[in-house]
Amino acid sequence: MSRNVFAPPRAAVTSVLLGCIFALAACSDLRSREEFATLVTDKSQQDVVKALGKPSQIDDAQPPAVRYVYTSRTFHIENGNKVDGRAVVVFRPALDGTLKASDVTYE
Repeated sequence: MSRNVFAPPRAAVTSVLLGCIFALAACSDLRSREEFATLVTDKSQQDVVKALGKPSQIDDAQPPAVRYVYTSRTFHIENGNKVDGRAVVVFRPALDGTLKASDVTYE
């Protein structure tokens, strides 16, 4: 019985496939800048957390604005899909007095 010496071992192939699956799963929260902005614009803090999860940081040092910082969650299509280090969602008081996402900046 002849064995093909060029065929990779089954365990190695399985390991590579599992690694790819886990890598893709970790990137599932990555969104384009446009999609990210659409999800947050004019939304409440609760709605943003529901759509994107908890932010990495909350900055309320400059009232009445509150900033939610999301780390490595967006990419810039026009810049070769480069991942942004931070996406900052700025909440400001709306006419009804509630805080709504008014701006998003990318760093």
